[in-house]
Amino acid sequence: MRVSASLVALAALLLGVAPSAADAATQIGTVRYARLPACSGTKCDPWELTMRDGRVVRLTGARADRDLSFMMVSADGRHLVYNRRSDRRVVVHDLADGRIHPTPLYDVSESGVHLSADGRLMVITDGGPTVDSLTDLATGKTYDLIHVGKTRTVRRHLYEEFASFSPDGRYLLVSSDLVDGTEYTVLDARGREVVRRQVRAEHDGLFATLAGDHTTIALAYTSRGRAGVRLYHLRTGRVTTVPVKLPKDVGIDGLTWARGGGLVFRTGLYDKNGYDPRHVRDYGLDPETGQIRLLRSLKRPAGTLEWVLPDLGD
Repeated sequence: MRVSASLVALAALLLGVAPSAADAATQIGTVRYARLPACSGTKCDPWELTMRDGRVVRLTGARADRDLSFMMVSADGRHLVYNRRSDRRVVVHDLADGRIHPTPLYDVSESGVHLSADGRLMVITDGGPTVDSLTDLATGKTYDLIHVGKTRTVRRHLYEEFASFSPDGRYLLVSSDLVDGTEYTVLDARGREVVRRQVRAEHDGLFATLAGDHTTIALAYTSRGRAGVRLYHLRTGRVTTVPVKLPKDVGIDGLTWARGGGLVFRTGLYDKNGYDPRHVRDYGLDPETGQIRLLRSLKRPAGTLEWVLPDLGD
């Protein structure tokens, strides 16, 4: 009997084993969301991946634990980050070729790993106030993210916070808090500084994200019941404010640039009792007009302990 490559790849996922690079793993599909079913005591069923074509795949190689049930899905839906069941090591699982990339981390309950939309670049934070390293998973090279000051005495310190990747995955944005604002720095894929500028407190905001020109950042803001985004050009210092009219039950809870040039933001819904995480919507946002449009709406499946959507992207 002839067994198709796609069935081999699916079987590998079911068993928690990575298929070889020769398998036609692209036929596995793209993850719509991951879920950890409700646990009975400390025992949990395996993680489940619901694919965009409707199939459900059990991922038994990932640790399923009530307290350490960590999972992340990249924006393209083809890369996973999780605690490996066999040794509790945090790994990056590439669904396109089946390869698994170990990280230096173990047993994380919150993300210490950030992936570019295409899964090529990985940033590791230590869980504290620093950004540690940048790894190109295609080449295996790792770069320490160390900022060198301009004084004669070389002053070195780690960047404090990872903000975002650019839509093409070639650059990343990091930040450091200052007394009167935030310093944002753009780095290339080898960790080298491209541009750095302070954004004063009155122009600062939330969910800083780097545009495709690698010099413009967008920041969400709310003030006196109003919401919008500020576009800040890091080379010139020019600031553009774009008001956004949101539905009454919507708030901006995440923001990123899409590859097509517009912005995408994610929100849970708000009712009279406050924030409801069981319903999530993604909206497209025109950075010139502030107009929004609904891209997708998802509802948390019943009987779910953890529900993980892909990172924001197109």
